[in-house]
Amino acid sequence: MRVVEGNVETLAREIAQLKHDNTELLKHVEILREEVAWFKEKLFGRSSEKLSVGELEQIRLFDEAEAAVAQREAEELLQLVPAHVRRRPVRRPLPASLPREEVLIDIPEAEKHCGCGHELVRIGEESSEKLDVIPPQVRVIRTIRPKYACHHCEGSGDEERPAVRIAPAPAAIIEKGIATAGLLAYIATAKFCDALPLYRQEKQFLRYGVELSRQTMGDWMIATADACAPLMKLLEARVHSGPLLQLDETRLQVLGEAGRANTSLSFMWVARGGPPQAPVILYHYAASRGAEIAQQMLGTYKGYVQTDGYEVYDQVCDGAKGVVHVGCLAHYPERSVIPSR
Repeated sequence: MRVVEGNVETLAREIAQLKHDNTELLKHVEILREEVAWFKEKLFGRSSEKLSVGELEQIRLFDEAEAAVAQREAEELLQLVPAHVRRRPVRRPLPASLPREEVLIDIPEAEKHCGCGHELVRIGEESSEKLDVIPPQVRVIRTIRPKYACHHCEGSGDEERPAVRIAPAPAAIIEKGIATAGLLAYIATAKFCDALPLYRQEKQFLRYGVELSRQTMGDWMIATADACAPLMKLLEARVHSGPLLQLDETRLQVLGEAGRANTSLSFMWVARGGPPQAPVILYHYAASRGAEIAQQMLGTYKGYVQTDGYEVYDQVCDGAKGVVHVGCLAHYPERSVIPSR
């Protein structure tokens, strides 16, 4: 009986030990499972610090002010640099050409008397300037042209002139249109200089209480371009007046172009030249990349012409009189130095 009792106690201890070991192993397995899941998330999952380019660009729309402040604080921390001391940035005075509006903030009249009974005397002042902006103001210009007529003879006494006389209407870029030259210039500047598409300008005008569709503004831009044709002729002459003319072209796609599929390739040609102190850049759209367009951009120019390695420029420049074809380091290493003529 004692042997049997001893065996039972041994088995009980072994069972208890096995249960304890099993519990510890289960805990270890759970820890390993969590570690594997964590490593998988790091390897295959997207962490909060790994954002796409689009998400980063979107975030910059909201944290631009914070980023600017952080950059300024970092620059202030780096004011002291070994071997020299960097001067702290000094706020530049506001341009004197800007219009100024003075705002007087004075103490109440009751406080301009001393306790001794005498009146306080102005001995100086403190002034500060802050920059303000007035949002675009949309207005309507109502042009009135009075009409005149003779009630006595109804025009029969002065047959060489019209019976009803009225001043001629002022010249306008868009006849019978509602857009002034100032409005057309504002839309064109916002679109081509500030990269503000017409659909965004449409929303801006809605905030001002004016409904201008992007289609209408698109028609206005075409009419404005036609009106600027004489100016373009002057700019073409100016771009050819300098000692160096740079030519290039780039591919683009135009949607909805008459007679062409949306997948057709078009080209934006660019010429840069004119006086070195005031260069001119002209853009020219063409559906072709042929030599005839390059010849049109070159015109009657005489001087140095710098291009890339596109063979069309060789065809146009090498046969032109008074033209020296030069290249950049990437395409024409042997022509990178302008030769003497």
